Amino acid sequence: MKRFPGKLALQQRVLPTYRAPFFDQLASVCEGGMHLFTGLPRPSEGITTTDQLQITNYQSHSIVHSNS
Repeated sequence: MKRFPGKLALQQRVLPTYRAPFFDQLASVCEGGMHLFTGLPRPSEGITTTDQLQITNYQSHSIVHSNS
């Protein structure tokens, strides 16, 4: 598997449980590390989220949702 020599930072609106393995796999090839920044889903969305990442540096923040 090819390695990425730099650092990677990604922003995603939410972190669904099913995407955690993908982000950890991606982080495993980033030699400089990887940071993932996400928000939380709206209560009406019913998205199951996680904060359990083994390799990825993860931060979740509040997001202000507009009515549009």
